[in-house]
Amino acid sequence: MLKKRGWETAPSFNLELTIECPYDDGRARDNVLASSGYPRVEWGKKSGTCVVAGRGPRLADSLDKLVQLQFQCDIYALNDAAGYLSDHGVESYMCACDATDIPFKTGPLVKGALFASRVHPNQFALFDRDKIQMWDIDSDAPDGIVGGGSIPTRAIILLLKMGYSKIEFFGCEGCFYDMAHVGGSVKEAYNSMLIIRCGERIFTTVPYLLEQCKFMVKMFELIPDHLVNRSGGLLAAMLETHGEYDCIAIAEDLKDYLEGKGVEGFEKYGTMEDVWRQQRT
Repeated sequence: MLKKRGWETAPSFNLELTIECPYDDGRARDNVLASSGYPRVEWGKKSGTCVVAGRGPRLADSLDKLVQLQFQCDIYALNDAAGYLSDHGVESYMCACDATDIPFKTGPLVKGALFASRVHPNQFALFDRDKIQMWDIDSDAPDGIVGGGSIPTRAIILLLKMGYSKIEFFGCEGCFYDMAHVGGSVKEAYNSMLIIRCGERIFTTVPYLLEQCKFMVKMFELIPDHLVNRSGGLLAAMLETHGEYDCIAIAEDLKDYLEGKGVEGFEKYGTMEDVWRQQRT
């Protein structure tokens, strides 16, 4: 339940948070046990270019391009993005590492799945066994896939290890407008929302998406020949600034949390409508 609706700000407040892999708890470990026996990903069997599609606000602008790309390369859609692409005539494979028990949106054009072993059995039940390839993250297996706390960041090492030489990212903006990043209500993310200034632009996001962008910027700079960004939003802006940004405002609930950690000095900022108006300019 939302307790507050105000923004708090401190000029040029650079927020540094450590974001753990989603649902890194007993439930995820139970899921690892339940998923044993599914076919494993085969390393080094793929080649060429593949696409990663997230459910960010710019994905809709890329549909025409993705309709063409589906005949040229494999498309890996993250979580619910697979169902969204299916609804718009684009074939893909679902890719996920979250342990949530809420079934991801799928559809008739979703050809199969790349699931981390910690993914909930409800997701495995969406597909026939022979349509699933399973892999581990590093906290679940000694040789698991490393790479940050979200599926876009894990997908980098996962897909390169599978043999692809180049990955193009669509819909991985790391921010949202009046809809949440995954297409839901912005209210669901309000208690941890941030306002980020990057270059001359303003973005609304949440801590784990900010950390996602920071990790991806580092990877793009580390292996530029293998990664191509087709996303807009905060990720594109941070690539232009080489990862530089300012956190200029946070939601009041997050402010209360940070003040409990000793961070102080916040002032009133404005309304959500003010933020969205700035972000779209």
